[in-house]
Amino acid sequence: MEQHYTTYMDVCCLNRPFDDWLQPRIRLEAEAVLAICKAKLRRIASHCQSGEWPLVNSTALESEIRQTPNLTRQQRVLDSLVLAHPKVLLPKQF
Repeated sequence: MEQHYTTYMDVCCLNRPFDDWLQPRIRLEAEAVLAICKAKLRRIASHCQSGEWPLVNSTALESEIRQTPNLTRQQRVLDSLVLAHPKVLLPKQF
């Protein structure tokens, strides 16, 4: 029986490839995120587009990303959510 997954990546994960790679830990984490994305992107994209593996987005996630002061980085991270469906809508007070 095939397993189905829902994938949620928090802002730290989405931002890690854009962080300063001079620190060994950050470099290692960034390389890991990129390696996973490169190795799995086509398969994940296919599964996300078909709805088999929903990639979850939320208004809270987008709000946190919009607080990123570097506008280029902010847009790149927002662009990474292109396959994210469903989108969880949270009330403004959260």
